[in-house]
Amino acid sequence: IKSALRAEDINTLGRLAHNLKGLSMNFSADPLSNLAIRLEACGREESLDGASLLVEQMEKEAVRLQEYIDDEPMNHQLVEHALQPLGCKISFAEDGTSGIAQARTLKPDILITDVMMPDINGYEVTRQLRRDPQFAGIPILVLTAQSGLQDKLQAFESGADDYLSKPFEAAELAARVSALL
Repeated sequence: IKSALRAEDINTLGRLAHNLKGLSMNFSADPLSNLAIRLEACGREESLDGASLLVEQMEKEAVRLQEYIDDEPMNHQLVEHALQPLGCKISFAEDGTSGIAQARTLKPDILITDVMMPDINGYEVTRQLRRDPQFAGIPILVLTAQSGLQDKLQAFESGADDYLSKPFEAAELAARVSALL
């Protein structure tokens, strides 16, 4: 979209905006789809007036993918509720092994992991992902019921970027995720 805008290629801009509108609607990203509709209208009207501003707003509204690994389905609901205001798409995994596999497939923008899980713990999930170059820059937040100093230190030593203890306040989790993104 940016290339079409720089080249002042109105037809391509309109076509790409139309495609983005469909994709963002599929992910229920209403703010992004509304901006894409307005940008598509610029293409139909053959006018670039306001298109640059719309593209800037679209970048801010782009859907972020988050992955949450926790063996307790109730915690999935709590995290989903807490992060809903951010407009992120969240994928869930119920154990460390499937969480790592899913992360490698989906390449999330941020990963949140519990520590105590049946197969491998969250520290090991973090260590394994940090050894993979494609996850070097992806923020990892450890979200766990363990709240001791040694637990926090172990999370950071394994490569976590942040740590939050359960129970958590929804606004705090959202703020930490926003800061990491």
